[in-house]
Amino acid sequence: MAVDPLKLDILVVTKNPTLSSEFQQMIEASAIPVHNIIIETSKPLGPARERAIQRAETERFVWLDDDVWLPKNWYSSVMRYWKEDAKIGWLEGVALPLSPKWYADWTNYTQTRKVRKLKLNERSFNCSAIVLTEALKDWKYPEGKYLGFGSEDLLMSNHVTKKGFTRLRVPVVADHRIDYHGSIWNHISSATKALGALDEYHGLNTAIKYAGTYFGSGCVAAIHKRNPMIIPNALRWSWCWFRDMAL
Repeated sequence: MAVDPLKLDILVVTKNPTLSSEFQQMIEASAIPVHNIIIETSKPLGPARERAIQRAETERFVWLDDDVWLPKNWYSSVMRYWKEDAKIGWLEGVALPLSPKWYADWTNYTQTRKVRKLKLNERSFNCSAIVLTEALKDWKYPEGKYLGFGSEDLLMSNHVTKKGFTRLRVPVVADHRIDYHGSIWNHISSATKALGALDEYHGLNTAIKYAGTYFGSGCVAAIHKRNPMIIPNALRWSWCWFRDMAL
């Protein structure tokens, strides 16, 4: 039986084998025209992402994390940015964290003000995105290699861009229902170390570029959000990037 071309598979890669009824109700409220919900698990998550992609049957699919809550009518809000003539392969919204406040304020200011076209080596996020299946169907996670936290995001991002597709980040906001409870620096450190292990990121030029970007954007965000706590944390985050990219 042919798949309805207007419907999408939802790919949920998670540590949990089942989804809560509340989460499924949220999907209904987001107005995604669902074909199937595909759940895959693994540790690390990269192999599960590959398996989920291979199971997708629809022309486009949705990446969705089970700790991300989409707003009502999320699908139509995001899809209004999809332009066929732009050869879009990846269209992602923004998932705002709950805490700590400085991190939420920083993310809110830097990621929700405009549409951004993402370039090679700019990492996309898989928590709330619509993806052209053709753009990722041939992506393979490096076999037998544990690359660390979040590194598959970058590998998939570059794969889509190298195939000539456009990736856009658009100002449609979802809630990332995670509370780090003081573990934010473990999270950031894990991410920078994992990405620093990839050839695409490791090097002095990358270290200087990203460290400067994080510190500069943090200072601007601190002014606009009136939250001075962003500045010392921006400096600390910049050091994490420099240390793990350059050393």
